[in-house]
Amino acid sequence: MESELFQGGVLMHSYLRAVGFSKITKRSSIRQIITDVVENYDDKTIVKDHPEGVFAEFSKDYGCDCGITVCGQYDENNVFYPDYYLFDSLLYHDIVNAGYGSDRVVEMGNPKFGGIFENIQKKQIPEGWKKILWGEGVKRVILWTTDHGVHDGKITEDVTLDLYGKHLFEYAESHAETGFIFRPHKALIRELQDAGLWCEEDLEELKQYCMRSGNIVFDDTFTYDAAYSVADAVITDAYCGITCSALPLLKPMLLLYRTKDSMPYHKEIAECTYSAATNEEIDEFIAHVVLGEEDPKYELRKINAAKCVKNFDGKNGWRIKEFLKQKYWTMGRSERG
Repeated sequence: MESELFQGGVLMHSYLRAVGFSKITKRSSIRQIITDVVENYDDKTIVKDHPEGVFAEFSKDYGCDCGITVCGQYDENNVFYPDYYLFDSLLYHDIVNAGYGSDRVVEMGNPKFGGIFENIQKKQIPEGWKKILWGEGVKRVILWTTDHGVHDGKITEDVTLDLYGKHLFEYAESHAETGFIFRPHKALIRELQDAGLWCEEDLEELKQYCMRSGNIVFDDTFTYDAAYSVADAVITDAYCGITCSALPLLKPMLLLYRTKDSMPYHKEIAECTYSAATNEEIDEFIAHVVLGEEDPKYELRKINAAKCVKNFDGKNGWRIKEFLKQKYWTMGRSERG
């Protein structure tokens, strides 16, 4: 059974190293990753009412626009065995174009887009957010969120909070017409605390500052869905997964780089969004694109969003369920002859 479980391991070994899992040196490393996806998943779909048994799909995000979805079956001892790897369009095409295509690698919409789609229809507003929506003088709302990446006490190129954080808070304080939803990545908060750069008191002070502000809220809700639904624009670190997650919203997005020489990960995302590596460029984006509503990249964003995100209609979870039922029903009938 184990040889069947990790059949195709060479494929995933090669590709996972290519996208950043550089410490993978043997198949046991792949087993560890699959175990991590299953035990620490971000999304889970179960099909229990199938005559052949219980089937499951587990998804976990690992970085910028990069995650792994594993599909498989539970045996009679409740042990999970993966059969398929599901990727949304952006990463799927990267895999195929790199020569790693396989019948085990499937293009399938990410289930996380279901929650995002549903929430923007309902537009549920968390308590305390009314000040940025209906506050005096507030015209537009920006979701400002971060990536994470503090290792061994050092801030990597994935994070720009140390470069632009002070400026953005000062901008918000002096521009009451712009509402801000500030959502630092929860992993970044842990990393800063573990490195001794932040403490619990610092975090609480920051939350209280946002609470006292007339146009800033600190978003510590479970998902990004509420922020996506009310924001008019997004400011985020250039290598953050938000760059793909927020793309189908079609809202203008500013990607923050540490230097002008930094290179984008994906051309499809970079060419339909805006970029900044200075405080002045941030101000220009807010003045012209957000407040001035000048968005010349909107039409291109519509085109590229369709290339990067397979479906944005709230039905990805249903599609995955149907995929599992169809695949394993076919398999079961074939095995029975």
